[in-house]
Amino acid sequence: MNCARLLTAVGLSLDLSGALLLWKYGLSEALSRDGSINLVCEHRDDSELSKARLYDRWATAALGLISAGFGLQLLATFF
Repeated sequence: MNCARLLTAVGLSLDLSGALLLWKYGLSEALSRDGSINLVCEHRDDSELSKARLYDRWATAALGLISAGFGLQLLATFF
């Protein structure tokens, strides 16, 4: 397997992994970003807040994987 094919295969794998992570951990409307609960005033749910942070980290990692995958595929066109 030559270098261009290897870069393309790795890039596509990163794209697929990133897309699956983004599908799972993408921004959810039902998730409270500030940890508040709609039915209770001035109450902060720490578990909801940590869940939102986890989802944000995974969504950011997914976008990074997709970007790296596209970059490798672009690099493969020059080999």
